[in-house]
Amino acid sequence: MKRRPLLASSVATTLLASGCLSAVRDREEGSPNESDGSPPPLSDDNPAYGTDFTTGNGWPVAGYDVERSGYNPNTVPPRGQVGAAWLRTPIEGQRTFRTTPPVTDDSYVYVGSVEHREDDENRGLVVAFDGETGERAWRTILEAEDIESIARTSETLLVVSTSYDPQRAGLTALDSSNGSKRWRVNLPSNPRGGPVVVGERAYVASDEGGLTAVSLDGTRHWDRPVTEGEEYVSTPPCASDSTVFVGTDQGRVCAFAASDGELRWRTDVVTENHRPRIQSLPAVVGQTVYVTGTDYRVHAVDAATGTEQWSTRLLRKSYGNAIPSVTVVGETVYVNTIHGGLLALRRSDGSERWRTGKYGGNLPPAAAGGLILGPTSDGSVQAYDSNGEKRWRFEMPSFDAGMAAYVMNPNVALAHDRAYVSLHDGRVYSLGAK
Repeated sequence: MKRRPLLASSVATTLLASGCLSAVRDREEGSPNESDGSPPPLSDDNPAYGTDFTTGNGWPVAGYDVERSGYNPNTVPPRGQVGAAWLRTPIEGQRTFRTTPPVTDDSYVYVGSVEHREDDENRGLVVAFDGETGERAWRTILEAEDIESIARTSETLLVVSTSYDPQRAGLTALDSSNGSKRWRVNLPSNPRGGPVVVGERAYVASDEGGLTAVSLDGTRHWDRPVTEGEEYVSTPPCASDSTVFVGTDQGRVCAFAASDGELRWRTDVVTENHRPRIQSLPAVVGQTVYVTGTDYRVHAVDAATGTEQWSTRLLRKSYGNAIPSVTVVGETVYVNTIHGGLLALRRSDGSERWRTGKYGGNLPPAAAGGLILGPTSDGSVQAYDSNGEKRWRFEMPSFDAGMAAYVMNPNVALAHDRAYVSLHDGRVYSLGAK
């Protein structure tokens, strides 16, 4: 069984730095978000930006829902003068790494991350923050060395982890109220991102093992191979009410019945005599599955038949950067790119409505309340309205000069009328408005 190499880190423990969180400010497009020589703070509070917190309207999984639409219709992100209500790390006063996208329930925010210990060993951990105050409610250490992603059900966190030892990794269920472990199921090979939950079952993709269905009580139902030979699953799953979808590294999109894992269809996505690696989270909205590939295109595929409806190339030139997952709101598909900025495409035919220019990032956008938030290549978050007008920008300082988004890795979740942003180095921001 093959396992992807786990990341090691020479990140040293950094003591808390003094200083306040800066409010939003505009600057020249494309200029790097560089350190001024002093380390950024690892903890801070600014109550002036914390008055807009509301309970409910959570963000339970990367991509918001099982469809991975990236759109939360039940919350309103901050507007106007935006700043950080609080800043925390999973371990007080210490940097961690490989931090997962945040997920939330009605009141709390959860992330997974990795602690690099003095004995040169890594250990994965999951932490819960009070969404309003940033107070750490609990922290659980797992046996695995790395955390892939988290999904939340009503009372349970489903954590997908990896390890050099397959007996220490897999799908783990934690009690969301206190972090206690309920059960763990091993996976047939290296997992690809986090699970989706349809009804009372969770579905997890693994590169060589295909698709695994597990009940929320830990009962394993089935494993279904997705690929043959040297082909591997390359994406986490997304799902509709009855079908689960994944992509492969050989340019295929596969659909399986959620009930028994029966293969419903498999479609080849071929562009210019090239089979692009399907990457990032697929999304299924309405009757269409949206995937992005290494051909710098967004592909729209009929969810019932697998027939390709359209494909749109986003960039004329290949830069080698990943194209992240799409976000779908109404009749528009949004996708973020480092060299093309945030793009808006028509759902009907993939034609371009607008783009913001060269300044974007390789992390997926998140949408709610008429705003689309896009992480940028310098470790910032920018908010645009549905016409492509920029409404605000928040900058997160880096520890190293020129540190880019592929290292800072900002991921956004929209809930509680806040914007939560997690960074690779363990920092978690709660953004609000005055």
